[in-house]
Amino acid sequence: MKLREFAGAEAQSPRLAALAEFLAGRAQDSNSPKTISTKAFINLAKGLGISITDGQLRDLVQQPPLNALIDNVEGDGENGKILFHGSTSTDTGNQPMSADQARLTVDQMAKRATKKDI
Repeated sequence: MKLREFAGAEAQSPRLAALAEFLAGRAQDSNSPKTISTKAFINLAKGLGISITDGQLRDLVQQPPLNALIDNVEGDGENGKILFHGSTSTDTGNQPMSADQARLTVDQMAKRATKKDI
């Protein structure tokens, strides 16, 4: 048994907060829903060397620093999902572009293409 496993998940709370912040930021950057399944979050944490269970995660979400990043943990076990701040359970993520926004995007892409040497 490793020392960090003996210390418990509470000692890993700052690392879990960093993971949650990264995932929420990534969702925002890619205009995706700000949710992740609890199973996927726990697997990502295990990949970082953080041993945590679903129950421990639910307890830690109620305490700082995770309560500042995660709104709620819905469902249980395999079907659970984590909702980051700024998300709603009905959030679809992808919103259609307006015509002006699409035109601006195409113009920017064209400018970048003309700057490249062929």
